[in-house]
Amino acid sequence: MKRKSVLFIFLFTMYVTAGIIATTEDGKKVLLQENGTWRYIKDQQSKGKTKQDNDAKAKEPQHSLVDLIKNDNEFDFRKVRWGMTKKEVMGSEGARLLKNEDTRIEYVISLFGYDCNVTYLFINGKLSTANLQIRQPHVDPSLYYDDYKKLKEYLAPLYGNSLSDKCDWKNEMYRGDESKWGFAVSLGFLTCRTLWHNERTQITLTISGSNHQITTNLEYGEWIKR
Repeated sequence: MKRKSVLFIFLFTMYVTAGIIATTEDGKKVLLQENGTWRYIKDQQSKGKTKQDNDAKAKEPQHSLVDLIKNDNEFDFRKVRWGMTKKEVMGSEGARLLKNEDTRIEYVISLFGYDCNVTYLFINGKLSTANLQIRQPHVDPSLYYDDYKKLKEYLAPLYGNSLSDKCDWKNEMYRGDESKWGFAVSLGFLTCRTLWHNERTQITLTISGSNHQITTNLEYGEWIKR
């Protein structure tokens, strides 16, 4: 199965609830279910369906999230590969362009009502890093930290055991109460970071903050074997 965008992973994992209907980047409608599975929705009304139709629909295969975004090694991130020129990346990326600078280009994508910035960084004219930043309007800071933990759980089957999973404390006031770790992040007291890599890519998930603002980043970069 051809890999879907990592953006779909990120927002799917954090906001999926029973009965949500979403549209993938290739225009197909899917029903997102509470247990993390999904199925395609056909453009037809249920009224007047025969029992055979309903039985056939019930037998449609249920796909896990891992199946949905399975990497077929064609791309390293979305529809790009490391080493592409800026012109090649811009030709592959179909999102709305926000910034076009010498060493970086930035796009805005909206899924499930949330805006996400996707930034591509270039070194010596070649793509080296892609960064995905989610802008979430949570009021309760603990929800940001919950999202971070959920995302780790969904990424683990894709990339296996993490190379590192660290929580760095600048102020340990709330260290003994995990229910307040999101608040600690918002104050700049805590930064959490999880790292994976595969043959070509290093994946870094980070939650950090200050002044009651929290940022969640999923960064993909070229993995250089040493």
